Amino acid sequence: AMRAIGPEELDRRVEAPTGQIEVTELAETINRMLERVERAHRALEAFTGDASHELRTPITHIRAQAQWAQDEGRTAAEMRESLGAIERELERTNKMVEDLLLIARGENGQLPVERRPFDLKHVATEVCDIGVAMSKSREVKISCVLEESLHVIGDPDRTRHVLFNLLSNAVRYTSEGEVSISLRREDRMGGVEVRDTGPGIDPDHAEKIFDRFYRVEASRSRAHGGAGLGLTIARLLAELQDGRIEVESHPGAGSTFTLWLPGANVGDEVHDSSTATAANLS
Repeated sequence: AMRAIGPEELDRRVEAPTGQIEVTELAETINRMLERVERAHRALEAFTGDASHELRTPITHIRAQAQWAQDEGRTAAEMRESLGAIERELERTNKMVEDLLLIARGENGQLPVERRPFDLKHVATEVCDIGVAMSKSREVKISCVLEESLHVIGDPDRTRHVLFNLLSNAVRYTSEGEVSISLRREDRMGGVEVRDTGPGIDPDHAEKIFDRFYRVEASRSRAHGGAGLGLTIARLLAELQDGRIEVESHPGAGSTFTLWLPGANVGDEVHDSSTATAANLS
């Protein structure tokens, strides 16, 4: 039976029980292995399809721009405009490829992650300052409640990346209203809460928003420049620090994403984080 199970028949299972305990246990072990292989195979198929689609879109746009620029009668100004559009599309594509490489390295255990005490307040303040600057051209108010220090164990740079992704996501989907950042303490964990007054997330989507390329509103996300990788990276970097991300959301009532990291022990030497810029966070 095992020899007959190929890539297209991974939903098949070995017959069990067999009447012999040892053989039955072996069959059940093989079936559990087949379930894991099937899940991995389906996930790889979905990822390959999604990645191909996401790369096809900018390639089609770049080709169309290049063909348009080569038409007879194009002025120098029109050609510069076309080249500018091509450059912007290439930048977005390059960003997506870099994000995919980061995810691959993280999932394969090849991404260096520090584990040292640092003040979560300092990192959150840096990200908040960038968020204020980022939202100046939008009808979104950024408010930060970061009064007391909160010492945790982790990687300040990776944590900054996580918070920037959460904040960018909140600002992107909040056309008007408020995005707030605050610190939380719970048991032996320290957290940063990013709350928005956006449209919220339907429960049917809540378990999928961290999947690669997943968008609640695909067309709207593309219009805002999102590739559907920000939350995937945020969750990955949180888990690599022995942390987690929780989400609470209701349609029409906004969303709250909270990054939790292990708390630092009293007496641990706490390091200040360096000042970040929008360039090294994007």
